[in-house]
Amino acid sequence: MPVSVDENTAVTEQKMTPEYATAHQKERLDNSLYSVSRLDAWQYYKQAHELSDARHNYLKNQVRSVIVDKLGQERYKAFDELMIKKSDGAEKVQVDLHHSVGSKYALKGEDVLEFNIAGSGYRYPRMEHKGMTAWEDTDEYRDKELKIRWYNRIRPFTWLPGVKTKSRIEEINANREKMNRRIEEIYGKRADEKVKGRTLRHLRKKESVNDRGATKTRYYLRGPHKYNIGKYSEDHLEEYILELGKSTLKNRLDSMEKLSDDAIGKEKPIHIMIQGHSRGGVASVLGAMRLKRWIADNHPRLLNKVRFDLIQYDPVAGGPENFGYNAEVDHDPADKKLAVKDPRYMSLGGDADTTVIYSMHTDHPVFFTPQKVKNPKRMIITMADHGVNLNQVDFSREEDVSRITYLAEKNGKVEAFRSSGLNELDEGIYFCDDHNNLIRLKSLEEFDAIAKPLLKGAHFQGSRHEVIRSSVEAWFSGRGKQKDTEKEEEELQQSTAKDTDKQITDIEGTVRGIAEDASEMLKALEGMQKDGHKNSREYQAMHDALLRASRLDPSRDSLSSVEKALDEMDSTSREYQRTHTGMFKATKGYGAERLRLSKDSQELVSTARDALEGISKGAARYNVINSLHTKEYKSVSGHKENGPVKSVKLSDIEAGAKKGAAAAGRKRSKSIAGTNKTMEMKPMDL
Repeated sequence: MPVSVDENTAVTEQKMTPEYATAHQKERLDNSLYSVSRLDAWQYYKQAHELSDARHNYLKNQVRSVIVDKLGQERYKAFDELMIKKSDGAEKVQVDLHHSVGSKYALKGEDVLEFNIAGSGYRYPRMEHKGMTAWEDTDEYRDKELKIRWYNRIRPFTWLPGVKTKSRIEEINANREKMNRRIEEIYGKRADEKVKGRTLRHLRKKESVNDRGATKTRYYLRGPHKYNIGKYSEDHLEEYILELGKSTLKNRLDSMEKLSDDAIGKEKPIHIMIQGHSRGGVASVLGAMRLKRWIADNHPRLLNKVRFDLIQYDPVAGGPENFGYNAEVDHDPADKKLAVKDPRYMSLGGDADTTVIYSMHTDHPVFFTPQKVKNPKRMIITMADHGVNLNQVDFSREEDVSRITYLAEKNGKVEAFRSSGLNELDEGIYFCDDHNNLIRLKSLEEFDAIAKPLLKGAHFQGSRHEVIRSSVEAWFSGRGKQKDTEKEEEELQQSTAKDTDKQITDIEGTVRGIAEDASEMLKALEGMQKDGHKNSREYQAMHDALLRASRLDPSRDSLSSVEKALDEMDSTSREYQRTHTGMFKATKGYGAERLRLSKDSQELVSTARDALEGISKGAARYNVINSLHTKEYKSVSGHKENGPVKSVKLSDIEAGAKKGAAAAGRKRSKSIAGTNKTMEMKPMDL
């Protein structure tokens, strides 16, 4: 029974409510598990080795076979353990699914602006999993029925490009209303907005506000003309992204500009998410760069409140258009001047989440050299055709047919990634095998080891192969420097840990030495012949001070306790010496020598305290957790209860360790090499 106009209107109005938007977003995210079918081991390995992409039957090797041969079976350990049926007989296992990132942001109360740009010649982005090919001759929204002309009836004319047969027109007219409803359901209402004086009749827009106050706006843009001319050229698509972005964001940014810096800091971020395929992939990154430049020029205070998410699917400018930014783009250039060298563009920077997916060898032999993308967060290399799996459907879950879903290792286990969820992959270079498993590469050498045998016998497209290899090389080159720095930092940490351990041991030995000195002095004091002195106030004060100092224990007492004991020793000994000088002459200066030792010990502990303060200020990864790190010590050193002070350098640790060790070596004449270590260093929870 056909649905009435009133019923359609009621459903449409319901979908505009915040409650519906929230429920829809929650529903998408509640479906965040992906079912993986398991096979018996022999079936699994047979399928894994036999499965190959029929669209690439000119390739002589399967991807998995090459990866196992060149990189080892170990790379598949996690995947095989997941997919091979265990003794419990479970047919399927579920893993975490990363997808619908825009809905995730919106449910946090954060505004989202999305663009999805189709490839050349396509009315709308491809959604085969929803039954929409979106090719220019099909799936087109039509306001009126098509008229049958005389040339639609004559066979020779219907052979011409773009001329439909009478039967095809009748079929389109019969399904027109149904197709129009389907297009609106998937892509949203036709916006028909005028941008730069051009009416975009194929522009689709979906917009909602949920009950968290978050606005989510998505534009679907037609892909560039297949000859890259007219109002749907790549250059014009860049402008449309910029202008639509400006009109969507303007009110929100203007209202934020009125706030103080502190208030802006508390505002939730705005997310701009862009995906594009082929020439649409080139337009997506350049449109994003233009939009960021506009924000930087007009709202510089708000630049860090706008987050960019970008996914490019095999970006190709094509033929004579392959120059400038169309040919090469750097998301995060080392020379920051290059980020703004063109007054229209600004590099997305290291804060942007960026992914590029390349086809290593396409079904187009010429004019399909891809854009060289430098410094994306992640790169996925497939042996699929130019559609890079956008034209494929995942039928693994009968209840939820979807786009192709990839499996990759994350957080020590295999997880699933689809569409916008690809930007939640760990950073890296991935090679996609025949099962859509993403194998993470560790070096350019590993890429070469896989690519060369796979491309053996694959003719032409040398420039494509070269661009992709160059992008991989640039990625590892930049990360290689980072890895060298990380290695140096790790070595410094290890070295510093050893130095710091030694210093702590030295300081412990010093405290024990002070206790020993005090004990010797106490014996000397008690053994003096003139008992009359023992009844004096000065004698008793010095006796008590030495007794306390002799009981110092580094496993129990804090550094401030040590300092207090030394201060008492110093003051009481000076007072006693002033009133009883004759006694020291009678004992041949033995007690005076001990008193001098106490002064030396006091200086040593003072130096050691300075060293420990240096360690505390530099303790980025290590924490002194025993006696010398009690609350009293923390109050002296400025150490925070919940972690180290900020803006620290590992060099501070090293300097503090060396200073303390050197001080202990200068001040302490007796060897403490055999002193038992009672303190330890442990990683700090950062």
